[in-house]
Amino acid sequence: MAMPGWYPDPHDSRRRRWFDGTGWTGHSTPVETVAGPQPYAGYPMAFGSPPAAAPNTTATAGLTFGILSVFLAPLMGVMGIIGIALSAFGLAHARSLQARGLPPDGRAKAQWGLGTSIVGTVLGLVVLAAVLGSSGSDHRRYDSAAVEQNITAGLESTAPGVTVECPSSTSTAAGSVISCVARLPGGSERDVVVTFGERGSWTWVMH
Repeated sequence: MAMPGWYPDPHDSRRRRWFDGTGWTGHSTPVETVAGPQPYAGYPMAFGSPPAAAPNTTATAGLTFGILSVFLAPLMGVMGIIGIALSAFGLAHARSLQARGLPPDGRAKAQWGLGTSIVGTVLGLVVLAAVLGSSGSDHRRYDSAAVEQNITAGLESTAPGVTVECPSSTSTAAGSVISCVARLPGGSERDVVVTFGERGSWTWVMH
């Protein structure tokens, strides 16, 4: 099997055609008239560079989006997904060039872009989960009626007929404090301080 190079075009003696080592490509160039002995048929006429291919812009774009996704994960995690797609296309294009006997332009960029995009996507998902988790913990376990019933049950033994009123909504983050009002049968009122702990737990103290 002949090595890649410029050979006489088997269909047009006035041109040379690029042979990629496995077959003829679509790249050809006119034969220059040179005085002196001509090369034997079947041997390359020149060991030059293969025909230039278009720049692998998708590989560059994939690397760019990958880098941005790492540094902007909290704000634009979707960049990682775009970077993965572009890098995959860039890598496929580089492999296509290599299969045609051309330099795999952009392969390293596509590989780096794929890696950074995956890292950026994972970081973005972690940040998103943390944000959703913190925002959802404020009200998900707070039930004012349940808190009022618990306090009432605790006071019934010493103050039968007591009623308790707590705020209808509040933050249940650990360390948060709310103030409820306990109305005693005689008409007096007492403050009940409710303190929230981890995972929605809470304690109360009457003052």
